[in-house]
Amino acid sequence: MQQILHRTPPLLASVKLDEVIEQLSSTKYKLQLSLPIVDEEGKLLGAISRHQLLEMLAKRYWRELYSRQPVTVVMNNRPLTVSVHDSLDQISDYLLKNMRLPLTEDFMVVDGEYYVGTGQIMDVLRVMQNRQIRQNAEIRKAYVQLRQSQAQLIQSEKMAALGQLVAGVAHEINTPLGYIKNNVEMSRDIFAQIREALVAYQALHNALINGQTDEPVIQTLIEELTEFAQELGTEELEDLATLFDDTLFGINQISELVMSLKNFSRLDRAATENVDLHENIESTLTIARNMLKKGIQVEKHYADNLPKIRCAPSQINQVLLNIITNACQAIEHDRGRIQIKTYLHQNDVCISIQDNGKGMDAATQARIFDPFFTTKQVGEGTGLGLAISCQIIKQHGGRIRLASKPGVGTRFEIRLPINVKEAATTVAATQDRQLEENNP
Repeated sequence: MQQILHRTPPLLASVKLDEVIEQLSSTKYKLQLSLPIVDEEGKLLGAISRHQLLEMLAKRYWRELYSRQPVTVVMNNRPLTVSVHDSLDQISDYLLKNMRLPLTEDFMVVDGEYYVGTGQIMDVLRVMQNRQIRQNAEIRKAYVQLRQSQAQLIQSEKMAALGQLVAGVAHEINTPLGYIKNNVEMSRDIFAQIREALVAYQALHNALINGQTDEPVIQTLIEELTEFAQELGTEELEDLATLFDDTLFGINQISELVMSLKNFSRLDRAATENVDLHENIESTLTIARNMLKKGIQVEKHYADNLPKIRCAPSQINQVLLNIITNACQAIEHDRGRIQIKTYLHQNDVCISIQDNGKGMDAATQARIFDPFFTTKQVGEGTGLGLAISCQIIKQHGGRIRLASKPGVGTRFEIRLPINVKEAATTVAATQDRQLEENNP
């Protein structure tokens, strides 16, 4: 209140208008639009505005008509009035509802019926504007912190999903590492034999060049070389080439897996890449390879000439991995099937992932995208995977839908716009949780 309160001295109701006009130019009233009027006890009776006085002065014969009249003759009996005990929010609400434009008056501040001071509407608006600026700054700060928390939550869920696959990933790396090690050991033995043969050839060469070596020594060197040649033979050399090929294949497998892990686990900041979704799918299947080995068959039906889209690739990988992992876990029998399709629908690129697992009832489907909802045992899932997946797809201007039948299976459909900027303005406010076509 002190920020907007002016201790303007009031005018007594008995003061004459010509006296009021003389005081208008004085310092104590210089900045005021309204002059308060009180009785002998200090109770507020009303106010008179400069605008009103100037209108009166513009009239012909004003002095003859009004000069010796008391100020109450032209007084506004119902000026804008607030209590000294009101908060700034209450005052601003009151003024916004009751002030008239253009501004021609101040508001009066009272304590009960007694005059306390005057206030300028612009002062209140200025104070409220500064408060709004501070609140906006706090909101922006909170928004930044929220976005950072969301990014950390998404990354944490991503790493949690990877954590569930660590054992399988280790197996996928250890298998090629095992035969790479075996191939290297076998190659080392063959090269040892080749090295001995080269030493023998060098000795024979030196003996023949010397010309003074006895014929029995030369014969012995020839017999040793013949024995080395028989031991190595053409098959040994062909085996060596095969070992090299197998080793390179194993190294490529490890490299592919490591690169998939790297692409999956990195933290995306923005959708800045034109991405081939088929590469995302293949990378995700590489990560989930060990889960798929329990007898699950993957059928892939990729659309020809599927256009690239602008997106955050590792976030899309996270969504795909989450859905494929859930599909693997939903398949209880040994010979399951996961069908992955890509296709175009109007201006969207679509990915369909369908399994023949245990499926979901209607109650589960209604909550499947809710944060922390899970049908898994304690410790097996956070309940954030599909909620975050849904959020990621929405942030890309797309949508994710599902159809499921108990005992039949579940199908997820991901739709991502080809033109993200245009599609982002038309994202559906609610999700259609049931597919109208192609139900499993």
